[in-house]
Amino acid sequence: MDYGLYINNDLENTLKDPFFCKDAYFVTRNIPSMANVISSGGFYYTFTSDFDFNSLKNLSTHNNIKYVQLLGFPGESYPLVPLSILLGSNSENMYPVIFIGYNVQTPNSFIEFTGYSFYKRILFYNTLNFHINGEFPFSKLPNGLLQLFVLLFLLL
Repeated sequence: MDYGLYINNDLENTLKDPFFCKDAYFVTRNIPSMANVISSGGFYYTFTSDFDFNSLKNLSTHNNIKYVQLLGFPGESYPLVPLSILLGSNSENMYPVIFIGYNVQTPNSFIEFTGYSFYKRILFYNTLNFHINGEFPFSKLPNGLLQLFVLLFLLL
């Protein structure tokens, strides 16, 4: 992938005077902070091949966005979103749905996904390598999760 944006949210809005939007779509090299944004729709991020995975920590600032979708390009594989981000924070406004639709790199060992999830639904699709010898890679699932959906490939 030879193109993509590096996004810097330089809006002067604050949570007392937030920026409102419905949906946003990005082909991007990073996940920006969205602490001052409220969305009743979704934010869709498609990772470039040179995506900055340190920026995934900024997903914790997407508290007031209804859902987030993370995609990758065919032939690319990327690390799993850190569990500290998937488990969320103590915010009651944490977005209830996250879609992980990129080829997640094969985990080295089973993932103990414990704690309390502020996500209501976590959906994995197009995650061909997200298994350990054909087995589901989580040894435990978090409390508070209503739906965990895993589809190894998506037919188009």
